[in-house]
This record gives sequence, C-alpha cells and structure tokens, in this order.
Amino acid sequence: MGVGEPVRQLEDMEAIRQLANRYSHYVSIRNWDGMREIFHRECVWDIKAFGRHVGVEAVVAFFQTVIDRMPHITQVNYSQLIDVDGDAATMHCYHSERLVMNGKDTLTLGRYEDRLVKESGRWWFLERIFHGIHLQPMEGGEYRAGITG
Repeated sequence: MGVGEPVRQLEDMEAIRQLANRYSHYVSIRNWDGMREIFHRECVWDIKAFGRHVGVEAVVAFFQTVIDRMPHITQVNYSQLIDVDGDAATMHCYHSERLVMNGKDTLTLGRYEDRLVKESGRWWFLERIFHGIHLQPMEGGEYRAGITG
C-alpha cells in the first residue's frame, strides 16, 4: 500500500463526516433541496416510529411533512465511526436534537446506522436507519421563539 491509499481513506472519511454535518444543518434550516443533494436517488430512510421511506423524493417529502409542523428544530451530530471500503462505507453516529413537539420544548437523543456509496466522486447516503434513545420534554418546556439577552 502506497502513501496515496491512506490519504484517500482520510479524504473519504472527512467527506462522509461533512455529509453527516450537512444533514444536520439541512434538517435544522429546513433545506429540502440540500437534502436532495446528500441522499442517493435510491436511498432508504428508516425511522421505526414513522416508517420506511424509499427514494430521495419520498425521503424529502417525509421530512417536509414532519419537520414543517415544528416551529423549531436544531440537530447536532457527533461521534461518527466510519469504515470505508472502496466506494462503499458504513457510519454509526449519534445526534442530539432540540425541537418543539406538541408545543413543548423537547430534547431527543438518537443513533444513526448508515450505509453510504461513492458515485461520480461524491458520497451519498444510501441507507439511514434511526434508533431513538431518549425523548424528554424540557422542564418548564414552554417554547419561546428567539433568544433574549
């Protein structure tokens, strides 16, 4: 193995990390066109409580339907464990999310189990499975828009 292979693996791992970061950013700002740029055309999104969605347009429609009903959502992902094998990869990462659910400020924690594919020089989510870990309304959890101070 020459020097080029480890460098390529590091570049691929960073590109996959950035894909996960873009996902959280696009969810938080409701950028549905951006979501179309990170999910493969044949992707699968599986969130046990809300079903399995196949194809990029079905995934985006799901997000629009659910997230557009929330007055606020901010998601952060972390602890990405990435394994690259040529043009295929897997990733496990965690997320925390503040959102408004049923009028209450809520904290969620979860884990993603991902399969990714590299096509035409870029990485795509091919399959994203969500495992919920924790859901907790925040104390005094009335939602107030904006930040004061």
